[in-house]
Amino acid sequence: MPARKASPRIRPPQKDSNWKITTRFCRPGTKKLLEAFEIADIEVDVNAVLSLAGVAAHSIVRPAAPVTTFVAGLAAGLAAGMGQTSEANAMAAALGMAKKLAAAEAPAAPASPVATDTLNPAGN
Repeated sequence: MPARKASPRIRPPQKDSNWKITTRFCRPGTKKLLEAFEIADIEVDVNAVLSLAGVAAHSIVRPAAPVTTFVAGLAAGLAAGMGQTSEANAMAAALGMAKKLAAAEAPAAPASPVATDTLNPAGN
């Protein structure tokens, strides 16, 4: 049976599809949000936020991604707003801590089964 060709309306994923999504959708959307909240001068590392969301989604559960990124952003904003550190340092620290905590929630990998000879346990 011949292999089916991909539908012409759906492009197969490209190597750089995440980069394209980030550049085409996330960065402009983030810029609009920053402007709307009148904080357009703040630099947001979109890739770091998406990385945190990915870790939270895969380590905990999918709905944990937006909550985790929100709490990390809130913590960064509070730390910077209270003058504890710069905005960049606050964001890096909050994202790093949240990513570490989320990764720690990942289920442990199942132990590798030990190879045993069940038919001849004595090795004879």
